[in-house]
Amino acid sequence: MAEALGNPLISTSAVIGDGPVWSDPKEINEVLGKRLAMVVDCGIISAVPSSVTSLVNDEPLVFRKGRGDCSIFTDTE
Repeated sequence: MAEALGNPLISTSAVIGDGPVWSDPKEINEVLGKRLAMVVDCGIISAVPSSVTSLVNDEPLVFRKGRGDCSIFTDTE
C-alpha cells in the first residue's frame, strides 16, 4: 500500500483531545473522514492499545508495550 501511495503509512488511534477513542471505522469515517487521507476498514477494533516499536535504527526501540508480542525486540517480555 505504501509503495502504491508513494508515501509511508501511519496507523493511529482515532481520538480528538480527551474525547472517546472510536473503534468503528464507519463512525470514524463519518466523524473524521474529511480530516483524514484514508480510513482502512478492518472491522471494529479492540480498545486495547497496540505495541509501538521503532525499527529506524540498528536496535529496535519499544515505545509502548500493548497488544502484540514485543519479546523479539526486548530481553524481557
